[in-house]
Amino acid sequence: MNSEGKKPFRTNPIGEGLNLYRHDGWKGQLKRLRRWHERIHRLLGAEVDANDVDAYVLDYAYVFFQNCAHLGDWVIHDRPDMKGAVKRLFDKSPELRVARDISNATKHFGLNRRPWVTGGFADGREYAPHERRGESYFVISGGKMYRMFDLIDRCMDTWERFAKAER
Repeated sequence: MNSEGKKPFRTNPIGEGLNLYRHDGWKGQLKRLRRWHERIHRLLGAEVDANDVDAYVLDYAYVFFQNCAHLGDWVIHDRPDMKGAVKRLFDKSPELRVARDISNATKHFGLNRRPWVTGGFADGREYAPHERRGESYFVISGGKMYRMFDLIDRCMDTWERFAKAER
């Protein structure tokens, strides 16, 4: 039985110990999130054809937000005693709630549940001559405009502070 009293699905017919993705628990998911964060920053600094970089940058950003939002689920499933701490973390962090909305929408072609931030979100691109590529990505949510990569960094910083406090 899991923390909700439900029998978990059997995900590996050979045995649960063979699921590599679970071996390090929530800290393994945090390590994956760190690697996606690093990939985004590497790509932003790379010399890539401007037509190609749009697709890659957005792919990486959406994957980051999906992994970021689901790290909370990983913590709770790996350490049920930390459920309250995860809830408080999301309650205090508008950036993580925005990440949840982006994760949900990019997975389901739109929000399929009530948004975590009132009004949901919108993302887009704007002309920014001061930027290396001449454009900037943004997210608007909760009446606030975020530069997309600042939002990513804020989410990563929030999880790093959480992990450091939970050692």
